[in-house]
Amino acid sequence: MKFFLPYDQRKPDPEPAKVDIKRVLLIGTFVWGIAIIVLSALYQPLADAGLLWWLHTSIVGILLGGVAYLMVRNN
Repeated sequence: MKFFLPYDQRKPDPEPAKVDIKRVLLIGTFVWGIAIIVLSALYQPLADAGLLWWLHTSIVGILLGGVAYLMVRNN
């Protein structure tokens, strides 16, 4: 099995997949929203276990998803 081929023996690179990035960002942000609702309902057990960073992660996920959507909305 060869791990390296000379450039002239390589197959051409595939075309990039066509993706609606706005839809991907909205779905991802929505999933983080679901996570924050579930984790908020479990706030006390998370606090007792020292896992409040899970809740903070979901907050940051929503914020970053919103910022990313604002960055790509005009494209």
